[in-house]
Amino acid sequence: MVEMLRAAMSLPRPHRYIVGIAGIGGSGKSTLARQVYEALSSDSVALVPMDGFHLTNAQLERQGLRRQKGSPATFDARAYVHLLRQARDPGQQVPFPIYDRNLHEPIWPGDARHTINAQVKLVLTEGNYLLLNHSPWTELADVMDACWLLDTPLERARAWILARHVRGGRDPVDARKHYEAVDARNALLVAGQSRRPTLRLVWPD
Repeated sequence: MVEMLRAAMSLPRPHRYIVGIAGIGGSGKSTLARQVYEALSSDSVALVPMDGFHLTNAQLERQGLRRQKGSPATFDARAYVHLLRQARDPGQQVPFPIYDRNLHEPIWPGDARHTINAQVKLVLTEGNYLLLNHSPWTELADVMDACWLLDTPLERARAWILARHVRGGRDPVDARKHYEAVDARNALLVAGQSRRPTLRLVWPD
C-alpha cells in the first residue's frame, strides 16, 4: 500500500491525490491511516480524519441527536465534502479540524500540522461513511481518487470500539448500551449500503 501511494505521488497530475480508508466503527481504519501516514513520513502528505467533522455537542443537543452521536446525521458531511474538494486544488492552503477525544468535541487547531499546505501532494482521509450510498456522502466518489475498505469482522470491531468507549470515560455497561443503540446500527448501515471500494483490505491477524 505504501509503495502504491509513493508511486501515485510521483506521477504528475493537475490536482492533489486524495485516498480514503473506509470501514465500520472499530475496524482499525484510524490506526491503519496513521500507520500509512507515518510510513510515508513526508511533508507531502496530510492526514484528514472524517471525525473532525462531528457536529459539536451543542449542535447535537439542539437537534436532538446527542444520543445518536456517531451516526451519519451527526456529522457535517457537506463541510467534509467541501473541504476535500478544496483540497484537490494544489493552489489552496486548507486548514482542517480534528476530533479531540478528551473534550469529545471537534476543534480547529489552526497550526501547520493541521493545514494542507502547498507541499502536500497526497491527502489521506478515513472514516465510517466514505463509501455510504446516501447523499451527500455519494459526492465523495467524485472527490477521492481511490477509497479502500478495511474489512474487519464485526465481533473484533465491537471489542475494539467498546474498549475505546471505556477509555473515553464511559462505564462498561453504558459502553455496551451505546454500542447496541448506535454503533451496531451504524455498522449494519455501512455493511449494507456502501458503494464498491477501489480496494478491499483485511486487518492482519
